[in-house]
Formats: sequence, C-alpha cells, structure tokens
Amino acid sequence: MSHKTHANQFTKFLEYVVGRRPDEFGLIPDHEGFLKTKDLIRAINEEDGWRHIRLVHIHEVFLKDPDPPFEITESLIRAKNRDLLSGYKPCENPPKLLYGWIRKKAYPTVFQNGLIPSAYPFVLLTKEKDFALRLGRRMDQEPIILTVMVQNCLDNGMTFQEYGDLFLSDFIPVDCFTGPPIPKEREKAKSKEKPAQKPSDQAGSFFLNMENALEKDKSFKKKGKHEGPSWKQDRKRVRQEKERY
Repeated sequence: MSHKTHANQFTKFLEYVVGRRPDEFGLIPDHEGFLKTKDLIRAINEEDGWRHIRLVHIHEVFLKDPDPPFEITESLIRAKNRDLLSGYKPCENPPKLLYGWIRKKAYPTVFQNGLIPSAYPFVLLTKEKDFALRLGRRMDQEPIILTVMVQNCLDNGMTFQEYGDLFLSDFIPVDCFTGPPIPKEREKAKSKEKPAQKPSDQAGSFFLNMENALEKDKSFKKKGKHEGPSWKQDRKRVRQEKERY
C-alpha cells in the first residue's frame, strides 16, 4: 500500500470517527461538536492498523488537503459537517443494566458518595461490560467496573440520555450500583513503644568518683619526686658526708 493510499484511508477513517460515530469509540463531542484530540488519538490507537497514529498524522491531513473535512485547534477537533452525528436524545427505554467505570483509587469514595461526572459533564455508561472495561482502561490499567441498576435509578428520580451507543446520566446514587467488594485496608502494625531507659552512668557523661580520686591523689604524693621518704634519707646522708670532710 502506498503512502498516499494509506493517508487517504486514514482521512476517511478519521472522518467517520469524528463526524459520524464517535460513540462507537467511546467518545462524545461537546455541544459544539468538538472532541479532545488526546482522547481521539487514544481511541484510534486501540484499533488495528492505526496504533501508530500520533497528533502529527492528524496535522498531515490538514497540510495535504486544501479543504480538509475537519476544524482543529490546539487541543480540539471537530467535523465541518456534523449533520450525521447521533446527537443527544432522551432515553425512553433504557436497558435494565448499564456499566460504568472508575479509577481503582477512586472506588472507596464512589462507594460512599455515588458516581459523579469526571471527564465529561455527565456520567458515561455502556450496555456492554467489555466495552466499559475497554474505556476504563484508558484511564486505569485495572479499572473498577460498576453495574448500574437502571430501575433503581429511575425510582430515585434519575434520568438518562442516549448518544448513539452510550448512555448518560447526571448522577448515580450509592444504592443504584454494585461493584466488587472494597479491599480491606491493611492494618498498619503499630510500632512497639520501647520503655524509656534510664541514662547510663557512663553514656555521654563522665562522673567523678571523689573517693577514688582522693586515694589516687594521696598515692601520687607518696610517689612524687620531692616528697618520697627514701629521697629524704638520701639527702640527709649526703649532707652528713660533706660535713665530715
């Protein structure tokens, strides 16, 4: 396949994703039709044959086509013709079960407070668990998949919208979804407090034993050069010998 042919195929594929069925790839444009380019690239990279695509490849479409079918800003892209987009509509007959996804570290908070919007201004849900897992892995290698009981939501006054294959809600209350059990936090072993030890008599200080010191002082005087008894006797003997002569 030539480079030109491959580029043309990518342009057509991009036009389908951005301008027709972004929902098939877990994407929803805002009310002006824009998608985030980083989200678009992440979704495209999941498809066989397009795993190599980067932002530079999207820019090449604009460089080679004098009238590209897209509009692009620094971080957003949309199709010029948006008539084929699914659009938002009320969901009159939702499935009994829907599936949502969250980051693993957010699960304890969601378990206590309910599921609220994060990346979008609404909670994104799918009717297929595998699709939910695929979308969840875009933000976490081990996402938590939640099973939403739709009737419970309706009984609590929640409503749903559809956007192609995706379902949207403002909020999912705590008693309207189930998930895996929350792992118990490992109890941190309390460090055993060591009893306070009395400072050693010899650690870090020098204490003078006065009794031993006095004994040593007396011993030194007895053995000194000028006060030992043998020295006095020798001196007296020398003086007596001088007087004889």
